[in-house]
Amino acid sequence: MNLYLSFRTELLKISRSYTWLLTLVLAATIPLIMITAFDPDSASASASDLKLLKGDPWNQFFAQAQVPLSIVFLPLFILLICTLLPQIEYRNNTWKQVLTSPQPLEQIYFSKFLLVQFLILNFLIAYLFLTGLSGLIVSFIYPAFKFFDYDLNLKKVLVSTLQTYVSVLAISAFLLGIGMRFKSFIPPIALGMFLWFVTALLLFEYHWQHTDKFPFAFPLLLPFPKYESAVPFILWCSGGYTVFFLLVGILDFKYRN
Repeated sequence: MNLYLSFRTELLKISRSYTWLLTLVLAATIPLIMITAFDPDSASASASDLKLLKGDPWNQFFAQAQVPLSIVFLPLFILLICTLLPQIEYRNNTWKQVLTSPQPLEQIYFSKFLLVQFLILNFLIAYLFLTGLSGLIVSFIYPAFKFFDYDLNLKKVLVSTLQTYVSVLAISAFLLGIGMRFKSFIPPIALGMFLWFVTALLLFEYHWQHTDKFPFAFPLLLPFPKYESAVPFILWCSGGYTVFFLLVGILDFKYRN
């Protein structure tokens, strides 16, 4: 059995699960937040953000949407899928069937990693489409923003989204290994939430100078202009951590009793 067939098998396992609904709901949450956040009459609306939005509405709208995407919703989505996908085998008691199938253990593990990446990419595509749709809704509800008088720098939005994806590769590789390691979903969820909380604390409260070397901090740093010069370093680090976590996860999966 080749890798493509293994990946198709993993896709079939989630065809009737709530995974796709989870993907759509979390991706749609950010655009819904954006609609309410840029209500000029809302007490929670930032005056500076509203001023920027009126000067360059489309690009500012997507830039502001990236903040909740990178800090909260994308890491949360990865944590949930990396925890819940391995539970399909544990819950249905099908690991024996999977492990006795004619495919190397490395291929089984890597096909699950590819499934995680496929779901993340689907999440980001849904996020981009729904964010654009929410921008149109805001433009019709509040004509003063004049969305149709300005252009969207699509290349910049796509590059920014691609950078966000690369920044979470390391997190996805790490959390998948943890999710595959435990039969219960509680330890992976607890560990992921703990690491996310510690990272946010080190970054926003203590301003730790080495945060840019910590994998869970990578997506949190991208939306902020002061870390723009560190983006290439962050993306290379994320790639390196991804290879390391994948190797450790595969070895643990292969030699674990």
